[in-house]
Amino acid sequence: MKKLLSILLIPLMLLSCVACAAQGAAGTETQASSGTEGPISQMVNPLEPVDSAAEYEARLGIRINAPAGAEEVAYAILYQRIADITFQFDGHEYDLRAAAEEEDFSGLYGAEEKTEELDSGRNATLTAIRSGEELYLKITWKGSGITYILINTDGAAEADMKAVFAAIP
Repeated sequence: MKKLLSILLIPLMLLSCVACAAQGAAGTETQASSGTEGPISQMVNPLEPVDSAAEYEARLGIRINAPAGAEEVAYAILYQRIADITFQFDGHEYDLRAAAEEEDFSGLYGAEEKTEELDSGRNATLTAIRSGEELYLKITWKGSGITYILINTDGAAEADMKAVFAAIP
């Protein structure tokens, strides 16, 4: 009796294993066809490249552009609310951001080492930020409900930052 029961159960167990394997393969196929490869690929990219500064005004209501003479200019929107322009100017890399926000969205973290008022008409301030051994510079100004932030993280001198700020339209 036990032998007979064993003989009947073995094919049932094999059949259920085959069914589970087929279901697992179908799930893998669906995942692969959806274009996902794992948890990292499912994260939302906060950076959306755009073609020009004109898209900032159309989509965000922000008017901003790179300074005349800027090279390798790239436009993007961060987190669907921050206009972001990266460019090179006189051998240094800069990041110019603008958003209808009051908070600091520069992405720079560290201790403020120095603050200097630059332009009272534009309510502009230059800040040196120390993060470990690195010293970063940012210039923040406001106008018409928009906060603007110019960032340099590759060692540009304060005079270079001020020249770029003066060239921003």
